[in-house]
Amino acid sequence: AHDIKEYFSDKKILYLRPKVISFDSKGFLEKEKIELQEQIIYKTICKNYKQKDKPKKNAIIIFTSPSTIKCFFKNFSWDTSYWAILIGKATQKHLPKGCKFEVADEPLINSCIKKAKEIAKNSDFLL
Repeated sequence: AHDIKEYFSDKKILYLRPKVISFDSKGFLEKEKIELQEQIIYKTICKNYKQKDKPKKNAIIIFTSPSTIKCFFKNFSWDTSYWAILIGKATQKHLPKGCKFEVADEPLINSCIKKAKEIAKNSDFLL
């Protein structure tokens, strides 16, 4: 939202977004007198998994949104051997305490994958 404020203060913006958001961009930008039109284009639906599908020990798990964290914990408990890779700080706020994690250098899925590979390379984990 800060980048939008800086670069698009004189433009109308259309934000194609999920149903559930972790940051109120519209509210933030309205305070800055920037018009933001929102359109919900998807919602995250949790899939149900069986316990036999639980990630193996030492798994590196990428979470790309608070909703994906919610869905994971709806199905599984956290193993202390797991590492979480988070797409950003908003997602980090939703990770339960006690989970090992790293935040991607940029809020991009490719950046999450890169961070996961770095952790795997520097540890005994297998991707």
